[in-house]
Amino acid sequence: MKAGGPMLNEIRRMQDELVGNQFMGRFPSIMLFAAMILACLPISGCRSAQQILFAEGEEQLRRLAFDEAYATFSSYTRQFPKYSEGYYNLGLAAAGLGRSSEAMADFDSVLAREPSDVDARWMRFKLRGQRIESLKDSSGGALHPGPMQETMISALTALQLEELTAIMQLDRDDISAWYERGMLLRSLGRREEAKKDLDAALLNSPWDIWVRNERGGLCLEMGDFDAALEDYDAALKVCDTCTWLLYNKALSLKASGKAAGAKKVLAALVVLDSLDGEAWFLLGECNILLKRRADACAAFSRSMELGVREAKERVLELCR
Repeated sequence: MKAGGPMLNEIRRMQDELVGNQFMGRFPSIMLFAAMILACLPISGCRSAQQILFAEGEEQLRRLAFDEAYATFSSYTRQFPKYSEGYYNLGLAAAGLGRSSEAMADFDSVLAREPSDVDARWMRFKLRGQRIESLKDSSGGALHPGPMQETMISALTALQLEELTAIMQLDRDDISAWYERGMLLRSLGRREEAKKDLDAALLNSPWDIWVRNERGGLCLEMGDFDAALEDYDAALKVCDTCTWLLYNKALSLKASGKAAGAKKVLAALVVLDSLDGEAWFLLGECNILLKRRADACAAFSRSMELGVREAKERVLELCR
C-alpha cells in the first residue's frame, strides 16, 4: 500500500514541516493585527514595547532565524509571562533548533494558560509523532522495536489519541483530526473505529484525496474491494496523475481477482513514472496471473534494474 506525498490539508499537511510557515497561521486575527501595526508605523511611539518585541520575534521566525527567535521569545516570556502566544512562538523556535523537550514544555505552558488552544495541541501531536518515528529508527532496521521502545511508542500513541480527541471536542469540523485519528486507529488494528473516523472526515470533505486514499487502504485490508475501488476512483477524479492512487487501485483490482484491470492501470502508471520499481513488479505479478510470461519477465527485469530485491528473485525463478 502506498501513501501519497506531503498532506495538503491546512493542519495535516502544513505540519509535515514542524516549523516553516506554521507560525504564519498562528492567530485567526493575524492579518488584522499586521494591518494595525502597519497603520501605526508612521506615528512615533504608537506600538508598545511588548508589540515591538513580539513583532521582532515573528520576523525572525519568518526568516527561520531560530537562534535569534529563541532569544527574543525567551525575553518576551520573562517580561510578559501571562501571554500564551509568547510561549507558543518560543516552542516553535525550540522545535526549529531540534530541542523537542523544551518545545513540548513551551506548548504545555500555552495550554496551561489557554486550554482551548488548538494550534498548541497540534504541535504537541506532531512532536510526539516525531518522537515515535525516532524510536522506530533507533531499532536499527529491526522488524519490530525492542520491548522498551514498544512501551514508549504505545504510551506516546495513547497520548496522541487523547490529543486528537481533545482537538475534535474543541472543533468537530476539524477534518485533519478525524483523518489523523483514523490513521492512528488503523495502525493499531482498530479498523471499525478507524472507518468511523474516516467516514466522518469524508462527510465534510468528500473530495479529499488523502482521506479517500486512507479509507481505500482500510477497506482493502478489510476485504471490501468494491469500497476500496470506489474511494480510489473518487480520488482519481480529483488527481488522475497521482501515481500512488493508481498503484493502490491496481493493488485492489489484483486482490479482487481482476488482474487484467490491474494491468491496465499499471500500464498507465509506468508511463507516468517509469522509475517506479514497485509498479513494474506488480505489473509482472499481474502478467503471471494472466499467463503472459514474456511480459512478466520484462516487467520483473525492469523492476530489478530499479532496485526491487524481490524482482531479482522472480527473474532467477521464472526467466532463466
